[in-house]
Amino acid sequence: MDVRRYDTDPAGLAAWHELALPVLAADPVVNTFALTALAERARSGAGPAPATLATVHDDGGATVAAALRFAGHGLQVSALPAGAADALAAELAGDEPLWRRGAFGPVERVAALVRARVGGTGEIPVTDIEMRLWTLGTLLVPRGVAGTARAATDADGPLLARWFCGFVADVAADHPGRPVPVPVPDPGTAPGHDRGGSAPGPGDGGPDPARFVADERAAGRDPVVWEVDGTPVAFGVTRLPAAGVARIGPVYTPPEHRNHGYAPAVTAACVRRALAAGAREVVLFTDVAADVPNRIYARIGFVPGGLHREVRFEPAPDRTPHAAPTHDRTRIGQDR
Repeated sequence: MDVRRYDTDPAGLAAWHELALPVLAADPVVNTFALTALAERARSGAGPAPATLATVHDDGGATVAAALRFAGHGLQVSALPAGAADALAAELAGDEPLWRRGAFGPVERVAALVRARVGGTGEIPVTDIEMRLWTLGTLLVPRGVAGTARAATDADGPLLARWFCGFVADVAADHPGRPVPVPVPDPGTAPGHDRGGSAPGPGDGGPDPARFVADERAAGRDPVVWEVDGTPVAFGVTRLPAAGVARIGPVYTPPEHRNHGYAPAVTAACVRRALAAGAREVVLFTDVAADVPNRIYARIGFVPGGLHREVRFEPAPDRTPHAAPTHDRTRIGQDR
């Protein structure tokens, strides 16, 4: 198999898009993370920039796999069949960001990359988080929940930015060894939690409260607030459809407002808005260890699907990260 890598300048990104997007769009549910992130970045230019772009081709030149990594995040391997893992692992053997951040995707595809990589490096794979992909079956709108849903406004920005940081803080608290991305709304954050807590504010790299809602909308996200008697009590985010699939996340209820059914209610409102925006399917992710969110989404009509895993590679004792390969690379885009 032939691995092609691409520069992340406009020419390289365009060349990668031409070959990779059909592979990703062939299974838009499984590839929802990558497709959504690419669509949001194309709309607004916001969020982490692509840092690794690769495609894998069979002996006839057909594209059989695609992989990408956003700066500060793991390699997305949802479009990497097991048969292509060896070739990609060999090509990325000296990629230090991969060593530091690892990979994310369906369990079996991550496992194939892990087997291919550690056989040559002796590294130790560490699972940081496992998430379940849920797809919408028939929406069951919760009954008897006080309050109503509305679209977020700019005035909600400071509150929602604080709540978003609380969401990020809880993910970090649940997985203390996991390398945490910069706390801004981006494709690497684990969606689907309905937890609480606190997190660094804007001065520590968090979202800008004054622009939180505007930035969300510019990226094609639809933040929704659930309020009771004019008081916001929960929020969720609908991401506009990418290849027909809309993803929900994050969903968050602060501690003082929990146990009243607000999370499933605002999630159902997000689903309705996604369907109205033209989504053919609606999906979300949950931490498999988070019991409450998993029960919530099952109750409102989501159907559990496959598991996704985030793995990082730690150097083996008395060994340094694997040296870069010496074979020639096919690189498309700007020469370096």
